[in-house]
Amino acid sequence: LELTQQVYQEVTLRDWQLSLLCPEHVLDEPRGRTEHAESMAKREHESFRNLTILIGHFASRSHQAPEQVGYIMYQVHKGCGRKKKRSPEESPWPFVEVKQLYVCPAYRQCGCGTMLFERMMQALDSQQQADLRLSVLDLNVTATRWYRTRGFVVCGLTPEFLGRKEDSQVIAYQVMQRLSGAPAEEVAQKGPALLFKHEIMGEVINMTYPDTSGSFDVRIVGWLERQRLHVVHSGDLSRWEGEIFEDQIDLNALFRDGHVTFRRNLSLVMRDVEITKQLSRQAKADDSKEQTRSKQDDVVEDLDKEARSRRRLNASLH
Repeated sequence: LELTQQVYQEVTLRDWQLSLLCPEHVLDEPRGRTEHAESMAKREHESFRNLTILIGHFASRSHQAPEQVGYIMYQVHKGCGRKKKRSPEESPWPFVEVKQLYVCPAYRQCGCGTMLFERMMQALDSQQQADLRLSVLDLNVTATRWYRTRGFVVCGLTPEFLGRKEDSQVIAYQVMQRLSGAPAEEVAQKGPALLFKHEIMGEVINMTYPDTSGSFDVRIVGWLERQRLHVVHSGDLSRWEGEIFEDQIDLNALFRDGHVTFRRNLSLVMRDVEITKQLSRQAKADDSKEQTRSKQDDVVEDLDKEARSRRRLNASLH
């Protein structure tokens, strides 16, 4: 909530509860949250099947009972095999989705998160370990950096509205993935996902060349569809050996591997993209209505002309 309010001051705790936890009736009904939590623990619904929660405890001589330091919640998904038609969410091989990883504030920076993650890995078989997935809010830079140090890269972006949709409070989730073995080889052949195209024109980014030739602030000024490359220009933002420069870069690959950061929060970038899409859809709808209205007017005019012709014909006959 605190991270989001740095961008959208009107976001409330309830907005986040509705977004993350459950439907509205669960929050409003008596014992709604308790029953929802019990349902998760008992795995009563399909969405809770194969859901595991590992809880970490710390025991010391000064405390009679071990203290809970955090937990990791994950879900194992079965692969759908090599069927010809499958949805984008389906995978031909098994994968593990990390739902939540939480460490109590008093125990952070102590290795507790690493301990929980490693215990999860020990509980998985080799096939399940080969494909790990999770989602991180783009505003949570610390968590993103932590997962990157453990081999995760960004493979997708998911925008989500907080609160009323008309308020356009869009947050961006980074879908991160860690692959090994056969899944890694297959995905590598396809190349990076096209997270960005022409819709980010004008945005300022900081990019670090993987060959360690330098880090530069540049503006995105073009998109080459066929080559799948972005054109960037340094302008008055930075210099290469004292000179303004222009380059063509694989921004999607650089962003995937953590070599590109946007000057603006991705949530704000995605908000503007969503607003542009809404305006475009509205413009198309208005244009369609206008075309329909114009056709109706033409039909009415044709009928009027036909009626006037009949009246003149009738008058001439009499």
